[in-house]
Amino acid sequence: MSKLEVAMLGHAAYVVPNLEKSLWFWKDVVGLIETERTADAVYLLGLLKSSSITALF
Repeated sequence: MSKLEVAMLGHAAYVVPNLEKSLWFWKDVVGLIETERTADAVYLLGLLKSSSITALF
């Protein structure tokens, strides 16, 4: 079986049990920036040009 190589991740979405606790981790620890929020989702973006968009649900 050949090894899978990932060149770049375009986006990711996570379903989390506690949105606020998960948001703390992704913003304060990882360093992503909140770009949009709806009633049940938060959209985050990294600082680098090659960063992906992350959504927490």
